[in-house]
Amino acid sequence: MKILFYIGNLRKGGAERVVATLSNKLVEKNEVIIITTTDEKVEYSLDKSIKLFSLKNFDGNKNPLVKNIIYLKRLKDYIKEIDPDIILGFLPEPSYRLLILKPFIKSPVIISDRNDPKIEYASLKSRTIMKFLYKRADGFVFQTDEARDYFCKKIQDKSIVIANPVDDRFLKTKYVGYKSTEFINVGRLNEQKNQILLIESFKDVIKKYPNYKLLIYGEGSLKNELSMYIKDNKLNNNVKLCGNVDDIDNILKDKKGFILSSKYEGMPNALMEAMAVGLPCISTNCPCGGPKELIDGNKNGLLVENNNKEELTSSICRLIEDNNICRQLSKNARDKMQEYNCDKIVNKWFDFMKEVCNNEKNN
Repeated sequence: MKILFYIGNLRKGGAERVVATLSNKLVEKNEVIIITTTDEKVEYSLDKSIKLFSLKNFDGNKNPLVKNIIYLKRLKDYIKEIDPDIILGFLPEPSYRLLILKPFIKSPVIISDRNDPKIEYASLKSRTIMKFLYKRADGFVFQTDEARDYFCKKIQDKSIVIANPVDDRFLKTKYVGYKSTEFINVGRLNEQKNQILLIESFKDVIKKYPNYKLLIYGEGSLKNELSMYIKDNKLNNNVKLCGNVDDIDNILKDKKGFILSSKYEGMPNALMEAMAVGLPCISTNCPCGGPKELIDGNKNGLLVENNNKEELTSSICRLIEDNNICRQLSKNARDKMQEYNCDKIVNKWFDFMKEVCNNEKNN
């Protein structure tokens, strides 16, 4: 099968990571092509047999309307030239372009939403565009049941829920961090990931346990703001902003625990990867349901109320104080993540692609 992915870019991010992981597995038995809107640096390793194209090779000063017309024309030309058996659009903006072109595309199109739709389509404008264009798609992939339930029955009937795949290297990494004094967070430094809540909570933790540290990996728009908060509150010895790294599996394996403080998520890759390594994990119980689908009744992780600093602080202290609970959470987390190994998840995607293609042939 000739499979075409279209996404904005392949920089660090959850949807981008999933596209890279799926592509690297699917290309073993299929032809895989990825189109990105921008020509920014690719920050994920791709199999050398994957063909990569970008829509952007013009002066970036053009106004948004002209840019979008150029993008649409180039996307249409690429699709005509590639002639894929199926097209997968990730995230709203690329999906909108595909669906604008749908009357001119003979290949079936699957749309994959990757975030909380209540946030993604909060404005009247975004909801109106989504409702007008999404009815053109041939299939939909959602990460959680809660996300799928947001949409109308017609969309739900053409959809499937598939969780993110966990890269094999995380499942093969051995956890050795029971005696560590370092906690870790991984994610973009932005409002969604809510690292300010985590830092405020950790400020309270170190009043009782001053030897413990919080390492935050990632880059983003709030880096300067978070740095100033750390400096102003004299937390430099305990809280570190560590930037992006490529070997996060090796960094995870010797940490005391992983903390996700997000206000909302789809299916959080960072949490899944930490659980796969075997870290005791804490997560906010945020919409649209990803963490609560991964963490089962505090047996394989600790769920805390969304945006609740006191509950988050208490859970961090619990991991510090009770190594038995850490060992229990670690073992159960690794066991749970076996459900999300790459081969199982990729097979679900491929089966759904075949189903959508067959439905199109029969219509």
